[in-house]
Amino acid sequence: MTIPIEEGIRYRVGQIKTTGATAFSNEQISKTLRIKSGEIADGRALRNNLYENGLKKAYDDKGFIQYDVDYYHELVEPTPDQSDGVVNISINFNEGSAFKVSKIQFVGVDKQTSQSLRRFISIKDNQIFNKDEFVKGIEAINATNNFAPLDADKDVEIATDDEDALVKITIKVRKF
Repeated sequence: MTIPIEEGIRYRVGQIKTTGATAFSNEQISKTLRIKSGEIADGRALRNNLYENGLKKAYDDKGFIQYDVDYYHELVEPTPDQSDGVVNISINFNEGSAFKVSKIQFVGVDKQTSQSLRRFISIKDNQIFNKDEFVKGIEAINATNNFAPLDADKDVEIATDDEDALVKITIKVRKF
């Protein structure tokens, strides 16, 4: 059996332009995105690093919970003396504000238990909201096996005050 495959044009990263970024330098952005001019372009990896793991996580960890980004690319076909095309990338960052924690409260438990649970969350009131640290705190509470497992989507409510860039976190705890 023979299956014909037509590969098409291979593209290398050309210019990388960024606008709107203030929380990270262009060098930090390129390093986090893991792209450099001249390397073979990988659109899937770029999208993943913009929206999932790389920069999204980095912005989340600095309190930019409303981070959004748009990117555009321009394909330049190879000339007859070139084997690869070039893709120029423009990235526009909409960072929003860095949010601080106004309050973290536990509901479904008494005051003493609430204070005990609070020690698992390393983020304190008036500190920048770091999503990764918060998730680690939820995981630590779950590891105690003293309560029904907390589900970050169902049991945690994060209310934002956009005007003052504050988050109020309510964690619903259920005993077994």
